[in-house]
Amino acid sequence: MNKLWFSSAPIILFLSSCAFTPATPTIETTYDPYLETEMITAGPFDISYALSWDVNKGTSDGDSVYLIYFTRNGALDSQSTDWLYLENHELYFLIDNQSYHVGSGSHDGNVMTTSSGSPYALETLSYQVKPEFIRKLSQGKSISGRVGSTEFTMSSEQLSILEKFVSRHL
Repeated sequence: MNKLWFSSAPIILFLSSCAFTPATPTIETTYDPYLETEMITAGPFDISYALSWDVNKGTSDGDSVYLIYFTRNGALDSQSTDWLYLENHELYFLIDNQSYHVGSGSHDGNVMTTSSGSPYALETLSYQVKPEFIRKLSQGKSISGRVGSTEFTMSSEQLSILEKFVSRHL
């Protein structure tokens, strides 16, 4: 037991000194030749190591569809590897101090296993929104949100990418 503790102590100390740095969000276009459709994505807008979200524009029956899409990887979550949004995945945004209830969207999840065999939850949440809401989101100067019980705030870099997405694709 002591041997394991001593051999893993430097790793624990190293990880505890690491700070979370969000990925740089971008705008990407992908084409699905099978569905003959184009998907434009702005993001990822990282909240933590385990949770990020993005905004997607795609087509359905020839019409533009806008989705806000969250992904949570329980294997990377320091709080829990279990389901976090299974029962509560309501999404709210606070845009320049005005509250918007996006709704409960849809939840999808899978139980995955790490290379060491430990189970964890991989969750995705999607919310279909109107283009007007994406525009309002992009025009906000101060944006925060809550999905389930997780609160987040958008950085100026994230807001800038969202503005560019709307100016080019809405």
